[in-house]
Amino acid sequence: MFVRLRERGDETVMGLVCDETGLHFGGEELIEPVAADGRCGFKVRPIDAINRSLSNLYGASVDLSGREAARRQIADHLAGGALAKAQLLALQLRLPEVSRGSDVQALLKSARLLRSNPNHDERGRFTWANGGRSAKSSYKTPGGTRYSTATRLNARQSAVVGKIVDYGVAHRFRPDQIGGIVNQAFFESSLGTLERNGKNDAKGIFQYLTGEWHDFHHNLNRSSDDDQIIAIFQDVHRFELSYEMGQKSGAVPKNVLFSTYMHLMHNYGPSSVKHHPNFFSDQKDNMDKYNQKCETLEFES
Repeated sequence: MFVRLRERGDETVMGLVCDETGLHFGGEELIEPVAADGRCGFKVRPIDAINRSLSNLYGASVDLSGREAARRQIADHLAGGALAKAQLLALQLRLPEVSRGSDVQALLKSARLLRSNPNHDERGRFTWANGGRSAKSSYKTPGGTRYSTATRLNARQSAVVGKIVDYGVAHRFRPDQIGGIVNQAFFESSLGTLERNGKNDAKGIFQYLTGEWHDFHHNLNRSSDDDQIIAIFQDVHRFELSYEMGQKSGAVPKNVLFSTYMHLMHNYGPSSVKHHPNFFSDQKDNMDKYNQKCETLEFES
């Protein structure tokens, strides 16, 4: 599958454009400019609109919901003037070009964009067997930030998400970083409802092992929700640095998003990449399982 960026105005194929005006595909805006306080910013279009537009363009049922974190990062890079970084991430969306004679189904399958779950509609929303559609549940954190999930949360889960989001917002973490941490908590402990796995001594919202906690967070209380949240945000700083270095050196493949990298490093540690050259290819099943879990939650703020 061949993916590349096109220049605006090149209509020879249906392709991807990422420039100072936003992110576009086949004439559809995936990230659009907005003006606020006299400054130009960028926002991502709602995922249901994106899935509907791409499905119409490709003539097949497309699901881009698994690429939400990347779209948010692209918008942040464009807003910060980092066009090269935005363009690099745009390629990682893996939106295949379509020209006359293309085997669209094969291209979408290769890019893992072809919707295979019969319980989802063309907009990327869950549908029940009788044709009804489940609406996303909306919540507001104690700090006033609104968010939504496709999975309905109980009181314990919404309290955990509220703490994560409010801490991240207060300490000026990026939305994609906050979303990645919410996803990690959902994957590890179903947002605090399964804090013991019975297989090892992992504990808490993020299932920290005793050794890992002692090495990096010994001054915090592993039994505390608040301290586990502080710890994971501290880890984001460490992982971001190793991620950037790995991408520059080639140790981390360009198609591995930071949220997926953070998940793997949380489970195996940054040294895994150094000691095992085929680490990421060997972890394909693990990454797929994580991404599928994130799509089930479909957290959005």
